[in-house]
Amino acid sequence: MELELLELKYRNRSTHYDDENDSDSMLEAIVSRIHDIVRMILEGSRLNELDEVNKLMLM
Repeated sequence: MELELLELKYRNRSTHYDDENDSDSMLEAIVSRIHDIVRMILEGSRLNELDEVNKLMLM
């Protein structure tokens, strides 16, 4: 679910932000988080949702 929301944020932000330098820090953060989630999925990590992470941190 988080991956889909990040994809929507990325598409929304990239359509409104047109800079030749691609120096938007928000876009960079979104892409970084997308890469982290994809890496976790490929590695078989089950901690790819924020709710699960929060629950495990509070235990």
